[in-house]
Amino acid sequence: MLLNFLGNMMQMLITVLLGVIGLYLFITKYEVDINYYKSIRFLGILLIISFFGLKNKKLTIKGVSIEKVLTFFKKIPFKNYLSCFVFSLIRYLIFSFQFYFLLQLFGVEVSYKNAMIVISSMYLLASIVPSIFIFDVVIKGSVAVYLFSIVGVNELTTLSIVTCMWLLNFVIPSLLGSVFVLKFKLPKSVES
Repeated sequence: MLLNFLGNMMQMLITVLLGVIGLYLFITKYEVDINYYKSIRFLGILLIISFFGLKNKKLTIKGVSIEKVLTFFKKIPFKNYLSCFVFSLIRYLIFSFQFYFLLQLFGVEVSYKNAMIVISSMYLLASIVPSIFIFDVVIKGSVAVYLFSIVGVNELTTLSIVTCMWLLNFVIPSLLGSVFVLKFKLPKSVES
């Protein structure tokens, strides 16, 4: 479970790193109305909560202390962290390029650089909004429509691309996995 958590955190780290760069470039390139005071206040509160949560090592979540979790992560070799980081980066790049490819397929005239700026900003903003996994497509769709409308992409085209991404990366793999789970039979145990 903690290794799965590590993979998710590495994916979030990649999303935040590339998303912050993309969002900065997006804000400097396009006219965006942002309330910087509220944004900085939100980030400050989030950092304070995170700092005090990690500082209190006796805090337990479902019976597991943060100290035990940190000890577990300290035992993991650096090579594993590095490979997890690289795989997360590759996954991020595949998803980003897939979105760009669908933009081209739908006939959207946007350069690769500008598309990646908007796509990385979209992934960052969609990732920091707390949501249930099944509603992820709704969050990504609304963020994508807002950001791509600033660039001049039609809303219907953006929603179609987000829907295609959702079908290709969530619905179809889930259906295939469900078929596998339904056909899976536990091996019969040998009676002694």
